[in-house]
Amino acid sequence: MIGLLIPGFPIIIRGPIMTSNVVVDINNPKNINNISMFLTEPISPDCGAALYYSAPPFQTAQFLGYVCNNAPSNIFYTGWSSDPSVNKYQSIKLGIKLETIKNIEDAFEEKIKFQINKEFGKKIAKNLYNYLDSFSNNEDHNNKLLYVPVNSFLNWYNKFLNKYNIDQNFLMKDDDS
Repeated sequence: MIGLLIPGFPIIIRGPIMTSNVVVDINNPKNINNISMFLTEPISPDCGAALYYSAPPFQTAQFLGYVCNNAPSNIFYTGWSSDPSVNKYQSIKLGIKLETIKNIEDAFEEKIKFQINKEFGKKIAKNLYNYLDSFSNNEDHNNKLLYVPVNSFLNWYNKFLNKYNIDQNFLMKDDDS
């Protein structure tokens, strides 16, 4: 048996989980930042219970996390409040699927790669913003405009590539370093 604890919802118990099983419709997903999932009894030792969510039109499912006998409970951060592919909907679906540990590990690795790429993208945008902000003495304070030289993007891009060629992880280092 599997249990879910979602803030603002009663505890949900389902099971036994044998195949893909839609657990619950979630209303106002933008208000849910965390979901806890737990086992109420052991499952097959070579399997785990994977938690997925699906937004309309419900054609694909995104991996959130999993529990297994070695880790019988977990809390998953959803990110739905800041994800426009989810928070624009009034309702989404949660599903639990019993899968082999190998399949779950593959799904988990894919999720981690996506999160790393997303964080890298944020760091690039922050780096560009900081570079453009260095032109703040060229501001029109009345209209809240920033004037930058035409070649500033090219200059930033070249500096960015040079730093990246020296150290591919320069963006991921602390701002203080």
